[in-house]
Amino acid sequence: MPKKVIIIGSGISGLSAGSYLQMNGYKTEIFELHDTPGGLCTAWKRKDYLFDGCIHSIGGLNPKFKLYHYWNELINIDQLKIFYHDAFGRYN
Repeated sequence: MPKKVIIIGSGISGLSAGSYLQMNGYKTEIFELHDTPGGLCTAWKRKDYLFDGCIHSIGGLNPKFKLYHYWNELINIDQLKIFYHDAFGRYN
């Protein structure tokens, strides 16, 4: 019988942990307080406004970096449309 791991939280860390555990033969169950998984990588609407709580810069999206290969184990990055901005923030 495979070992089972319970994960609390379905943000990027919880979903990644669950994926890697399953890749290594563990059964997993993920519990989430909210009705939508994703943690800080989600957005929600309230009236006429959209609140984007997503991470604006995810490290490792360049294939030259080691982190890229870790992301690619979980999702096929080549199928994503990635927007590269000239600046991440601006201060006046």
